[in-house]
Amino acid sequence: MGPPAASSTERREPRIFETWEGNDRFFCDGRCMTGPSPGSLAGTCALVLVPSIVFNALVVPDVASKYSLAFTVVAIAWPLWCLSCLVAAGTTDPGIVRREPYRPPPEGRARARYKEERLPNGKSVTVKWNDTCNLYQPPRAHHCSVNDDCIDKFDHHCPWVGTTIGRRNYRPFLGFVFGTAILCVFVIATCALQIKIKYDELPADAQSRNLKAMGKAPAAMIVLFVSFLGFCFVGVLSCFHAYLVATNQTTYENFRDGYSWDENPYNKGLVGNCLEAWCSRAPPSRFRFR
Repeated sequence: MGPPAASSTERREPRIFETWEGNDRFFCDGRCMTGPSPGSLAGTCALVLVPSIVFNALVVPDVASKYSLAFTVVAIAWPLWCLSCLVAAGTTDPGIVRREPYRPPPEGRARARYKEERLPNGKSVTVKWNDTCNLYQPPRAHHCSVNDDCIDKFDHHCPWVGTTIGRRNYRPFLGFVFGTAILCVFVIATCALQIKIKYDELPADAQSRNLKAMGKAPAAMIVLFVSFLGFCFVGVLSCFHAYLVATNQTTYENFRDGYSWDENPYNKGLVGNCLEAWCSRAPPSRFRFR
């Protein structure tokens, strides 16, 4: 006689996302995770998507018919690329380090708050004991107080993406930042071309020709202004992260430690640093959330 069938009311083991101790949010039965504020991610998506729709509907057709259909292709494909990078950065495990059960220190001895750890390149760095996760944080890791997770190669918590940026989602974050900066430049140039088209359509002796041309392209003026504001932000951010990539620093390390080019223990030279940021394979997640 075989073993008795399992009771339909037998309780199954809870899945990881159901007992998660951090502040991350899970959707679709644990298939999708975001940071604590998914609304921020949705809002940033809207900031990219809405101007892009207006741009494609009211600006690009004039420019594409006058110059080249390539404007239409780029105007559709490039915002989609930026959105895909944004969503990837916002829904990828940034490199959460698994928490350990509490282990009291040996009797009569206090646990050292810091200790030295040797890197593969032979250099030594100081790592810190994490009271929340009950472990010494890996080199370059830091506990994010917003997500309430220890993040491998912690860069910063990004309110625009709604989550922490770390080892596993830094590359799509870079793709979004650099991609959006390029998109802003393209949009500004295309809007200027539509205004020029309207200018050329006016009689050569028309009074206030410049103002009239702008008045005939209101959508271009609005989108140009929005894109200029966007470029002021992401353009500066792109320059800053280009410097961080070139010197192999994180935002947190730059603000806290201020490594110089020679002192940084993670520096591999310009080429090596860029290859690590753009071409190295992201490690797998430490969790199977479902």
